Amino acid sequence: MRITESGEDRWYWAAGNALGSIGGIIAFIWIYIAAVGSVGWVIGIALGWIPAILGALLCYVLLRLLWLPAMLLIAAGLLKAFG
Repeated sequence: MRITESGEDRWYWAAGNALGSIGGIIAFIWIYIAAVGSVGWVIGIALGWIPAILGALLCYVLLRLLWLPAMLLIAAGLLKAFG
């Protein structure tokens, strides 16, 4: 099976790209701050971007591909908790 962005699935990939980009940016900032906090200012600022980039890329790919199942699971959990 090949992943394409044409036809009826275009909305899925457009939403995935948007959510993946937002999630990747948030993950980068969060991981960078955690790296600075865990190893100190000098090494954290100098090298903290490496794990932050890797985490942001992973977050982007996962959100781009799996955002709809994640939303459905969150909705099911909210309905179970409050419904």
